[in-house]
Amino acid sequence: MEKTGLVLGGGGAKGSYQMGAWKAFRELDLSFDLIVGTSIGALNGALMAAQDFDGADRLWNTIEDKQIFPDCDGRRLEEVRQLENPLDLLRFAARDAIPQGSFSAEKLEGLVRERIDEEKVRSSPIDFGLVTVEFPAMRPRMPMKCEIPEGALYRWLMASAACFPVFSPYEIDGTRYLDGGYYDNLPVGLAANQGASRIVAVDLDGVGLERRARREKIEELIRIEPRWDLGAIFDFDQNAFARNRMLGYYDTLKAFGRMEGFAYSFRPGELARNAERLSFGTAELQKHLSASVRKPIARTLSLLAQDDALEMLASGSWEWDRPQMLCRAAELTGAVFGLAPDRCYSFEEYNQKLLREFEKRPRFLTLSSDPKALIAALAEAVEPHSVASMIAQYLAKPAEESSLPAALLPPREYTAACYLKLLLDDRRRAR
Repeated sequence: MEKTGLVLGGGGAKGSYQMGAWKAFRELDLSFDLIVGTSIGALNGALMAAQDFDGADRLWNTIEDKQIFPDCDGRRLEEVRQLENPLDLLRFAARDAIPQGSFSAEKLEGLVRERIDEEKVRSSPIDFGLVTVEFPAMRPRMPMKCEIPEGALYRWLMASAACFPVFSPYEIDGTRYLDGGYYDNLPVGLAANQGASRIVAVDLDGVGLERRARREKIEELIRIEPRWDLGAIFDFDQNAFARNRMLGYYDTLKAFGRMEGFAYSFRPGELARNAERLSFGTAELQKHLSASVRKPIARTLSLLAQDDALEMLASGSWEWDRPQMLCRAAELTGAVFGLAPDRCYSFEEYNQKLLREFEKRPRFLTLSSDPKALIAALAEAVEPHSVASMIAQYLAKPAEESSLPAALLPPREYTAACYLKLLLDDRRRAR
C-alpha cells in the first residue's frame, strides 16, 4: 500500500513556518499516513499527528522566550536570541565553557507535557516518529510511536529538541540525548524507511546535518523551504511568527500549484498576464540583462551568494520560460526595494508598488549621459535601492545606452534597474 509521509525539519523558533504549511495542507485537503520530525519539527509533528491544529495555533500565538528561559537575564537572553548558525553556537559554548549545556529545559519540558496530548497521538491513524542522538556516543535513535513506552512521548520529544549547547543533554533511563539535528535535521530517509513513497518535506533552513535519502524508495518528493530568512533559532517574536506563518502558507500553496512565483507569491495566471502586458519590451530587457548577468563575473557572484534568481536569469531560456524569467527579474527588483514577501499579489499591484518605491527615492539630477559620471555616483551609494534607482534613472535618459558598462555594475541592482525601466516605459505607453 502506497503511503504519504510528511517530514518536518528542525529550526527552533522558525517552526512557525510549518504552522503556515499546516494551514495550507488543511485547505488542500491533504492527508498523511505518517509524520516524522526533528527537534521543533518533532514537536509540531506530534501536534499534527494528534490533529490538534487549534491547540498548536494557541501554542504558537502565546509562546514567549521567557517561558523557555525564565531565569535568563536581559543580556543573556539577548545573546540567546541572536544565535543563528553553527558558528554562533560554538562561540556561545566557548564563552560559557559549560560542557553540560547552558540552560535546563525544565520549563520547556513542562510546556511540552501540557500541550502535547499523548493519547491523541497514539490513537491517531497517523503514524509518528522522531530523531534524536545518544550522547556522547552520537548514535542516532529514530523511534516510531509504537516503540516509545506509554507515558514517555514527551520525554522523547524533549530528547529530539535538546539543542546543545543551549540546553543540557536530556536523559532517559540513564542515557543522555541531543537534538536530532546532530544526525538528520530533515529525516526524509526515516519516512522512506517507514514505507512512505510520496513524501512532503518542510525544511526550516535550521542548524543541523541533513542526510541524503536513498531515492529508489521514493516515487515523489515535494520539498517546501523558505526563500527568506526566518530569523534566529531562539527569537520567539510574535511578529516574526506571523510573517513566517504566511510565508509557509504561500510557499506550500506554490509547491502544489495553487499559487505562482518563487520568492514572492502571485495569484494563478499572473505570470502569463505580466509577460503579455510587458511583451513590448521583453527583448530589450533580455538584451540588457545578457550584458550583465550572463557574464562570468556575475555568474560567479550568483553562485557564491546562492542567488537562484540571478542563476536562472544567467542560464535560463527566455524563449521557453519567458513568464518565469520575467518573474525572476521582477522579484529581484522587489527584494532590492524591500517589498513585503508575506502576502499574495497581482502583478498590477506588485508593479505599482515597485514604481511607488522607486519614486520615493531621490532624483539624481546631476547624472549626465557620461557613464563615468554614473560609476562615480554609484561609488558613493550604499543602499541597494539607491544603486538601482541611479541606474534606472540613467537608463531612462535618451543617451546612447550601449555606452553603459553593464558587465561592471552589480547584477542584482542592474537587473532591478532594467525591470524598473520596463515599467516606466509601460506607464508612458499607457498615457
